[in-house]
Amino acid sequence: MNRHTDIVTLLILVLVATVSGLGFFSLRLDRENQSMRSRKTLQAKAEELREKEFGKDHSLLFLLEPLHQGLLNPVKDPEVRNWIRSIRRMEGVRSAQTLPQSSSKSLILLIQVESPRDGRFFERIQQTVSKSRKSIPPGYRFFATGQASGELAISQAMDQERQHIIPILLMALLLLLLLVYRSLVLSLGILLSALSGILVLGGFQWLLGLQVDPISSLLPPVLLTVGVAGSVHFIEAFLGKRAEGLELGAATRKALWDLLWPSILTVSTTMAGFTGLLWSPIPAVRSFGLLACLGVALTVFLTFLLLPAYLRVFAKAPKLAQMRSSRGAWSHISSGLAVFLRNRKNLVLGGGGVLVLFFAWQWVGIQVDTHPLRILPPHHSFRLETQSIAKALGGIETFDLLLPAPEPPHGIGRLVSLQKEIQKEPLIATLIGGGERASSGLRRIRMLLKPSGTRARVDLFERIEKQAHSLGWSKAMTAGDPVIVAKDSNQLVRYQLTGMGFTLLFLCLAMGLGFRSLSLGILGLIPNVIPAILLYGGLAFVGRPLSVGSAMIGSVLLGLTVDDTIHFLYRYKRSRSFGSSPVISTARSFRVVGRALGITTLVQAFGFLVCIFGSLESSREFAILASLTMVMALVADLFLLPSVLLLQAKRKPSYEPSPV
Repeated sequence: MNRHTDIVTLLILVLVATVSGLGFFSLRLDRENQSMRSRKTLQAKAEELREKEFGKDHSLLFLLEPLHQGLLNPVKDPEVRNWIRSIRRMEGVRSAQTLPQSSSKSLILLIQVESPRDGRFFERIQQTVSKSRKSIPPGYRFFATGQASGELAISQAMDQERQHIIPILLMALLLLLLLVYRSLVLSLGILLSALSGILVLGGFQWLLGLQVDPISSLLPPVLLTVGVAGSVHFIEAFLGKRAEGLELGAATRKALWDLLWPSILTVSTTMAGFTGLLWSPIPAVRSFGLLACLGVALTVFLTFLLLPAYLRVFAKAPKLAQMRSSRGAWSHISSGLAVFLRNRKNLVLGGGGVLVLFFAWQWVGIQVDTHPLRILPPHHSFRLETQSIAKALGGIETFDLLLPAPEPPHGIGRLVSLQKEIQKEPLIATLIGGGERASSGLRRIRMLLKPSGTRARVDLFERIEKQAHSLGWSKAMTAGDPVIVAKDSNQLVRYQLTGMGFTLLFLCLAMGLGFRSLSLGILGLIPNVIPAILLYGGLAFVGRPLSVGSAMIGSVLLGLTVDDTIHFLYRYKRSRSFGSSPVISTARSFRVVGRALGITTLVQAFGFLVCIFGSLESSREFAILASLTMVMALVADLFLLPSVLLLQAKRKPSYEPSPV
């Protein structure tokens, strides 16, 4: 290709990325978190029944208390009564009920808000809270909370996080790449293709009308790490060819050809890694899996299309041809590491095996629990107001126990008995109403729920349902936003762990077919299974339960860490097919791709670690665990996998794999 063709190619790709970027920055936020709701599950059907019989229900809790205790009584204050009447007259407010827990110290209101016909419910929630806050009588302070307000606060916080984390991540990666390569041209080239993939995928999301949810907000950092890893491997191959004396154009073509087959394998296996997310009942998780597959393919395609043209135009500096040397320090390190593993492979495998078995045993203690409110930072206004209301009232969210007709004999008496049993539950703050009944005969008992994690809530819902079953309502079921959130969170974690098993099977088959060797496909799982075992076993060991974010790390990172394994195995098998000994093949694999493995892991781990500067606990947890997983995968790639290969070759001296 001539220079003009490369320039035109770059301009077209930059134009496509720029136009796609307009769609990326126009993506709307899924403020109602509809994509986070399961479909066709028992709790989804219960919610449909509740909405059909009683209407869509969204509750808000308002707390009004005097600024100075003893000077004002909110229960008897006429200005407060006028304020309550003004709330009842607001558009979309179905009712404003004073709860019996109100006293001279505080007044607590339960507000029922109707959904507007245009579907813009969260705007109505905001307006109701804002107008109520602005119109409070003098001498009082106001707090508001509720499930809908909480979802809105979390989605807004995640959107703000997404907007400022990506620029910080780009700057951090640029500085890190500059330290590694000491070349602005190479550093920008590595980031350019990765950033283009993110923008183009965002354009597709916008065209498809998809909104940003808490799960899809992870796409940009994930794709950025994928793109950077692919670009680093290409840059390393390019510099190696330049060090061999090839001219600029020949070096890019040779690097492209050498990486073509392993890159096809990495794309296939990375996409296979994300297929584990497709087993989830949550639409947002399934959508993330599909978008991640598309994004990976787009990013790698743009890397191979954009980066060669970019290098031919901008990487003409003579110093780049001498940046890599076949006789440099890395060559000696590669040889020394291969000899060390040949002599100490049994020790390495024995120590690694003991460690893996210990943490695998810890899996029996894995627990699942998510506390949605703790996603927000401690100083967040919604979290502080919620804590104030919970302290005064004891609970912050409402849910229903649905009792379908027909009623059992002595139904009223059993209903009273059921209510008494429910009130004994430690997580129930109070009952609301006396058992509302729809025209179809369906009853519901409304309850106020205390703040707690999803595990405790799921146990509570099951106990209440069993109590109703024992009293004659065989089809009784709990319903409401807290029920959906709690059960969906726990189901998501369980489905993720199950999906990881299918992901490993897909990865094994993909690598086995790609390398034409089932044994290599199985061995290739070692560096990718071990980090997951250590991660989840470690969480269980320290007594930390799995959350939605930590459960997703396994499937997400299986698709990322397998790339380094494939590059190593490809070089090892290729060297062995030419008749080299296992030790020499290991040394050559280290020399050719080892440096790239170290750089990609460093960049990826550091990239994820930047997210600890976010304000959300979920982002910080994901960042720390993802970074640790990447480092553990690198250690397994550099020590355990070569040790197994050397041990296998010793037992099978006639091993002669067919050339790829």
